[in-house]
Amino acid sequence: MNYKKKIKKCKMLGALNFQEFVFKTEAIRWKVLKKVCPNFVIKCCDKYYDYKTEKKLKRTHSNIVKEQIKNDNYLNKILIRKEFNESQNINYHIDKNNPNEFMKYLELNKKIHVFGLKANLLNLPLIAVASTIGAPTALLLGINLLSMFINFQCINIQNYNINRLKDYQQKLQRKKLENRGNITREQEYQIKQQRRTNDFQQTYGEAGNLIYHSIEKKDGIPTMNEIIDNIESQEQLNQLKRLVTETLNRTKKDSFPIKQKTRSTRKSAI
Repeated sequence: MNYKKKIKKCKMLGALNFQEFVFKTEAIRWKVLKKVCPNFVIKCCDKYYDYKTEKKLKRTHSNIVKEQIKNDNYLNKILIRKEFNESQNINYHIDKNNPNEFMKYLELNKKIHVFGLKANLLNLPLIAVASTIGAPTALLLGINLLSMFINFQCINIQNYNINRLKDYQQKLQRKKLENRGNITREQEYQIKQQRRTNDFQQTYGEAGNLIYHSIEKKDGIPTMNEIIDNIESQEQLNQLKRLVTETLNRTKKDSFPIKQKTRSTRKSAI
């Protein structure tokens, strides 16, 4: 499939310009949240995830399913902390270590905005009917049209990035077929995941074990001080320091403002 044509069409419809607007809005939003109510976001999300988890647990009697539900809850809490620490919404920025996960969030976010666009279209005849009976509809119409534009452009930038990822996957698939013979996308994903796992284990294996055991000892998300208290060797300390330093450097790099000329910076985010 020719994804390049679809990418070009998305660009013509304003994907890059609106994407830049989304990034600037996101930066302002996180800056305000961290200054005005730094603990509210995480606490609010934790309560929401716990509430949803309890509802799901009550509907199942399988211990295996319950364990998966608890793991999903824990993962969601980790992700919201990742968003907060990096000031990046997970729906708008690709995780280079797991690009397929980004595709899932793109598809989910697209469905939300498609639903919103349909609601906008349904509102138009309702507003028209209201205007015939003398209701002040100018403001409502303006708000609805603005919402329609935002939903359309959000769908457009999601299509832009979905097609970019699919184009990359298609190129990768062709390359692997030429070099390795017949290999499926699932196999390629497993190979890449295993390579990342091996690289991480080699560089941060002791730090990973330290964090894992800290999680086991605590019912919830351990703090950095609690993780440090569990350090048992110099190697764990050294690897933890490298992991924290690398994360901070990556966050600092990703926080640089996006300029119109440096199009290449967009490749790591929506």
